[in-house]
Amino acid sequence: MSPYALLALVALLAIVLLGGLLGRLWQQHEQRDIEKKWQERERLLDRRRPIATRQQILRRRVRPVAHLRRP
Repeated sequence: MSPYALLALVALLAIVLLGGLLGRLWQQHEQRDIEKKWQERERLLDRRRPIATRQQILRRRVRPVAHLRRP
């Protein structure tokens, strides 16, 4: 086997290994980005004020509903 063919084979092997390593690193980076975005979304959703207080919800449940009564 000629030295050039051996060198080309070693270079090809190095490129494949580097490509696999970089692909795995890129995948981890993308996963971390997705997790950060979900955490930010959850943080923003948790920060919103509630629409109704607990007392308002309980008052609504206790009050009789007029449209269900029959004359």
